[in-house]
Amino acid sequence: MRKLVLVALVIGGLSQATGCIISSDDDDDDDFQSGYIDFTWNLTEGVDETPAACPPGATTVRSISIPSTGQEIPDAYDCADGGHVSAGLPPDTYTVYLNVENDNGSVLYAQSYSETGVEVTEGGTTPLTFDVAVDGGYIGLTWTIEGGEATTAACDGVGATDVGVLATLVGTADATDDLFDCDAGEGTTKKILTGEYTVEVSLADAGGALCDVCAERDVTIEYGNYFEDLGNFDFTTN
Repeated sequence: MRKLVLVALVIGGLSQATGCIISSDDDDDDDFQSGYIDFTWNLTEGVDETPAACPPGATTVRSISIPSTGQEIPDAYDCADGGHVSAGLPPDTYTVYLNVENDNGSVLYAQSYSETGVEVTEGGTTPLTFDVAVDGGYIGLTWTIEGGEATTAACDGVGATDVGVLATLVGTADATDDLFDCDAGEGTTKKILTGEYTVEVSLADAGGALCDVCAERDVTIEYGNYFEDLGNFDFTTN
């Protein structure tokens, strides 16, 4: 950008020397009126998701707005403000998310989920609110029974009532346990604090696990509101 400015100055000087005047109508190149997003961010912590302050060192909330062209449009605000109106955006349908960062963006403390289908209209202001957990994230998974959908009949057929997810913090006995109905076919854990975990996934009946550990994965909850998708587990009783 500085090179372009210098070239423009040189050309301007030469033109004035020869008696020519060069004018610029760059603003007329845009044939639309900008729209805006009015952001609100609610930071939370703890099992009960109580309101939280910005984490120490987290000074900035950065919005990433992605229009249909796919080019990211970032904007930065003071984390402590709790909300801000974006700079002008071209009218379009956007995917939008927020990062909670330090001043220069080198440390990510938390990241919101992406909001899709956000309509920005000419001259309009679109309100958008994000709830962001700053002290932990979540684990999601799906499952099938012997290669088929986890229906009630399929679960009954193998004697299963539940799918359990046990996340143990590496090097400790601290663990978070979640239990889902077998015929749900999917589940997302309650919040798990940031850290490295060994995650055990088990199929269970009323008396306990049908296998000691049906599957085991290593998972790192890297930052606040992080989501780890474990993918699909196919349970068999053979």
